[in-house]
Amino acid sequence: MAKDGQLLLPTRAVPSDALTIALVEDDPDHALLALEALEERGHRVVLYRCAGDALAAYRPRAWDAIILDYRLPDMSGLEALDRFLSKPEPPPVVMITASGSEEIAVAAMKRGAKDYVVKTGAHGMDLARAVELAAAKQRMQDVVSLHQRELERRANTDALTGLLNRHRLADELSIAALRAALRGDRYAIAMLDIDGFKHINDTCGHAAGDMLLAEFAALLRSCTRKEDLLARYGGDEFVVVMPGVDERSCLTVIERIRAALGDFEAARRLHCAISVSIGIADCSAGDPEDVLAAADSAMYRNKAARG
Repeated sequence: MAKDGQLLLPTRAVPSDALTIALVEDDPDHALLALEALEERGHRVVLYRCAGDALAAYRPRAWDAIILDYRLPDMSGLEALDRFLSKPEPPPVVMITASGSEEIAVAAMKRGAKDYVVKTGAHGMDLARAVELAAAKQRMQDVVSLHQRELERRANTDALTGLLNRHRLADELSIAALRAALRGDRYAIAMLDIDGFKHINDTCGHAAGDMLLAEFAALLRSCTRKEDLLARYGGDEFVVVMPGVDERSCLTVIERIRAALGDFEAARRLHCAISVSIGIADCSAGDPEDVLAAADSAMYRNKAARG
């Protein structure tokens, strides 16, 4: 019989779709039955005779599935189920029990088990198929979730810079303004425009212009706080929304940005000086749209004054 925590590999070649399964079972005969069935299907198995040892050994993504006995020496299977599912990135759990009680099955499924197999003494293949199906569904769900997150990211961020896009900025700005109002706090907005960007595009090429925009976005990240909102407003225009500060306090961030431009690696590669025109407004200008418009107007006045 295998030792607790020992990874058991099939005696034959392991197929590419083999699963790594944690088997939590204290009955030696039933554990052997499950091990033989899973090995026959080419899967790897880690055996634990109590839930505590398995919980202590748990690591995210280490196992593709967990087989959990309903009756264990240190805690009930339902308690162990709850504790496994509270872990980060839990794999699917299949419950097994010697009782055919429908009440137990319903309780396990309601609490998050993906399937339930009754021990019959000849349930090995049923158990293996249940685990394979649960793992396959989980993998499909993971792919769908990843695809959904990617679609949301593309819908909300600018593809070139990774900053918020203009559409998402409007939503986040409304939320920031509402939060400030509820807290009796302030917020400020800075609008930034890269001076002479069209000339850089015309003389150095659009690839160089894209590189400049992406690296300027990185510069903004390095000069602002994690709670600040950064967005590419369009073309070579960027917006920084700063919660909890007024227009005067915002100047500290602006000076940090201007100082960082003095050592801007992208400018050295393009053999030119990079400057920005900046406009600032705070929430005293009115609604979020009014604050943004005031910052935009201030930026264009700054650009005109700089010639």
